[in-house]
Amino acid sequence: MESGTRPELFVADDLILGVLAYSSQANVLFRHNRKAFHEFFYAHRENSLVRKARIIFRQRGLFPESPQLDQAYSNLKSCEIVYSYGNSFNPNELSAQARTDFLADIRKIFSSEELEEFRRIARDFQGQFGVST
Repeated sequence: MESGTRPELFVADDLILGVLAYSSQANVLFRHNRKAFHEFFYAHRENSLVRKARIIFRQRGLFPESPQLDQAYSNLKSCEIVYSYGNSFNPNELSAQARTDFLADIRKIFSSEELEEFRRIARDFQGQFGVST
């Protein structure tokens, strides 16, 4: 694939992984709370990367929720790209190798403007979910 050309299908898994990867300089530890997680991406729904990931929100319960976000987070956990040590409020971690691999690949696929968008969302994510190294 040419540098700066987007894959034909950009999905929620890619969005979450990109936000996590840009949230820290090393190991990425964060608190996962399903409600807050969905509300975070809902608040960023007008961001072009969120729109490109084709995330749909439904408002049937107490908060806007997205089946795509649930499935993406489940996919990342089942592949052990993201893992946790306990309940949803306990630290979750992004695999260091997954972060390294993703950052190497993402620079070949997305434009510099899109990479900056990942960084902006990641800064907000870091502030809300307590990302640390």
